[in-house]
Amino acid sequence: MGLDLSPHMSRLARKRLRRLGLAGLPLVRAPAQELPFAANAFDSVVATFPTPFIVQPDTLAEIARVLRPAGRLVIVAGARLTGRDPLSRFVEWLYRLTGQREIPAGDTWLEPFAQAGFSVRVVLVDPKFSGNLGMTARLDDAIGRHWAAMGIGSLSLPLGLTATDIHLHDTYYVIGHFHYVVAPGTIFALFAGVYYWFPKATGRKMSEFLGKLHFWPSLIFMNVIFMPMFVQGLAGVSRRLYDGGQIYAHAQPVLSLNKMMSFGAWGLAIAQIPFIINFFMSIKTGEKASDNPWDATTLEWVAPSPPPHGNFVTAPVVYRGAYEYSVPGEGKDFIPQNQPAEV
Repeated sequence: MGLDLSPHMSRLARKRLRRLGLAGLPLVRAPAQELPFAANAFDSVVATFPTPFIVQPDTLAEIARVLRPAGRLVIVAGARLTGRDPLSRFVEWLYRLTGQREIPAGDTWLEPFAQAGFSVRVVLVDPKFSGNLGMTARLDDAIGRHWAAMGIGSLSLPLGLTATDIHLHDTYYVIGHFHYVVAPGTIFALFAGVYYWFPKATGRKMSEFLGKLHFWPSLIFMNVIFMPMFVQGLAGVSRRLYDGGQIYAHAQPVLSLNKMMSFGAWGLAIAQIPFIINFFMSIKTGEKASDNPWDATTLEWVAPSPPPHGNFVTAPVVYRGAYEYSVPGEGKDFIPQNQPAEV
């Protein structure tokens, strides 16, 4: 059951249930104050990412009605990522920055539950497992792609506001924001895919050192090319000028950035040399890869590396979804789709 879900969230939930083989499971959208269930229907009600309507008296009264005697209302009030890799720590910092990681101080937030007749108990659970994202070359490129698409892509918002678009329309600001999304978003995603599936196609891994030597200069020079365009656009330099704006007086203070962008373009081209060397050298001399070198869960990693004609030695059977990582109670951090569930 989903409480106060939007139609879009309901569609996402149904899609997720289908992927898990639970398409027949009923999903009900309902306001929290009018639960469509009989009294004493549930042993437990769990609320994750609680919103303010959970603690409203009408909501708590409805939850108490559908709970059986001695039933439990479980509120997940706070959680933390336990991985110590750089990406996990960065994501955890973002959650803290937005105030989504701290349990409210004091006991005042518990009062509505006590007033509704619940016996309140706060439980702090130590992590029994954790998941880490290894910072490999393929993940570097994937993060670079999302950073460009979401981080720099947000700079396109001024082009959607009339007050700012009057000044920025048809300037180098448009060129900068468009190519920041299209070029890095496409190129880094392509490189990430090559690094990721190269072992499956060839049976060998690409060099991690050359991969990082390729990624970091590419990321730096990509910024050297496109970031100055925002500055030129804010200065009012129009695009589609054959001379780059040399005849305009207002463009003179920022024309020197053209030379910087040219150096960045040449640097970006040179930064691709490690990738070219890495690609062809690894085909012959790369470290031999196992069938599943990344501890992935999806079906292509069931096939041998490189795969034979027909891909699979035997037709795989799917027993679970594609994202079974850090499952509580499991002995390893990933569970392939073709691994049967233990009875």
